[in-house]
Amino acid sequence: DRDVTEGGYSEKRSRFIGILSPCESGERASEIIAATKSKYFDARHTAFCYILKDGTARFSDDGEPHGTAGKPMLDVLEGSGIKDAIVTVTRYFGGVLLGTGGLVRAYSAAAKEAISKSIERRQRLFSISNSDGRIVKLRKVNKPKLEKHNYGTTIGILPEFVQQYTGINKRLA
Repeated sequence: DRDVTEGGYSEKRSRFIGILSPCESGERASEIIAATKSKYFDARHTAFCYILKDGTARFSDDGEPHGTAGKPMLDVLEGSGIKDAIVTVTRYFGGVLLGTGGLVRAYSAAAKEAISKSIERRQRLFSISNSDGRIVKLRKVNKPKLEKHNYGTTIGILPEFVQQYTGINKRLA
């Protein structure tokens, strides 16, 4: 699925695989969790968190010490502002205990990595000709978020702005 992003983190030989997926219901979350556990059947833990548009939020530490996996991941997801999404982090135990602080850092880092890859994908820049001043004028009126402030002959802007205000519809890779 092109909307699914994966990120990883390693600490003291333990490997953490973070995955961010679209999720619009609790039932869909259960399906994603089951599929992730099936895919990584030989892993020790698969913690998760999700937030839906209606405000529903859930998390699980999946056998890790209470408060060391799901809740820190939920805090990262809430901080991103992303809704209708689930983050799973699968842990392959490396033989060295990380302690509660180490687990919180590792699960948070894997979740952040998956989320940041998703955000990077959605913020690919387009170069639009500014020869007629149209983009600069729209920027003053609508105040869109520009990723690069280059007022030469082209301006790099977010794809959402391109689609909404210029009628140019480019597909994201």
